[in-house]
Amino acid sequence: MVWLLCGCLLGPFVLSAAGTHWMRRRAVRWGFVDRPGGHKQHVHPTPLGGGVAIVAGLILPLLAVLIVAGLLRGVPPPPWVPAFVTVHLGGVAAKTPVVLAVIAGALVMHLLGLVDDVRPLSAGVKLPVQIVVVGVLVVGFGVRSMVHLGPVVASVLTILWIVGVTNALNLMDNMDGLAGGVVCIAGGIFAAAALRTGQIFVPAVTCMLVGAVAGFLVFNFPPASIFMGDSGSLVVGYMLGVLTVLTTFVDPQYGPKPYGVLAPVLVLAVPIYDTLSVVWPVSYTHLTLPTIYS
Repeated sequence: MVWLLCGCLLGPFVLSAAGTHWMRRRAVRWGFVDRPGGHKQHVHPTPLGGGVAIVAGLILPLLAVLIVAGLLRGVPPPPWVPAFVTVHLGGVAAKTPVVLAVIAGALVMHLLGLVDDVRPLSAGVKLPVQIVVVGVLVVGFGVRSMVHLGPVVASVLTILWIVGVTNALNLMDNMDGLAGGVVCIAGGIFAAAALRTGQIFVPAVTCMLVGAVAGFLVFNFPPASIFMGDSGSLVVGYMLGVLTVLTTFVDPQYGPKPYGVLAPVLVLAVPIYDTLSVVWPVSYTHLTLPTIYS
């Protein structure tokens, strides 16, 4: 199991790091850069496109796993396939339709972010697209949380949660290494929680996400030489939201507990608070401090 998760981390890390290095050079030639000005703190035009490398580092290995699992389903695996991998091939093949739907949603988010990086879109354009993408995943493929509340309530709350996390990471991508660092820390916690409750596929995919983001972070630590852009932040936020829904946060031996749903809220408390402070800014201008006389 340890070797499986290490492979899920290392493969995407290498692909993402190599892709980020390649994009960092090409983005400047293509003029795909984030120029300073306004609220932006960087001094020089900085390449965008880190999101392209992150998506490639995550999606390509994930598709490769699905293809291999599909080809080996129902047939004796070749001797070069490790035993700790063959044990899980059947489960991976069974989850293929849902995973393909998740991948399709990630690609739509990626394209939406690419357009926004080139020509900024309004929230009135981006938000409906996000809701439709997540709605198809939740309603069409049954990816939902809090099912004890009934299908309608569970679907609405799940859509709000995934869309909320997507935009929380998007808004948090305003400092070098911040969004990527949050994803790596939160993803590591979610992977450990899923592993603790006996899940295999969810922590493996989460490790792929962490590996892909970590490969990009090599070039994004202050001072960043490349940004992920909306093409990356929308995808990592979306994936993190989806994976929290797919993760079981309560040990089965203790039975279902409704408060398990609070676990991802606590782990993502910082980006959630950051988003709420942007959407509903609190003004303190009306407050007056008491005068202290000496």
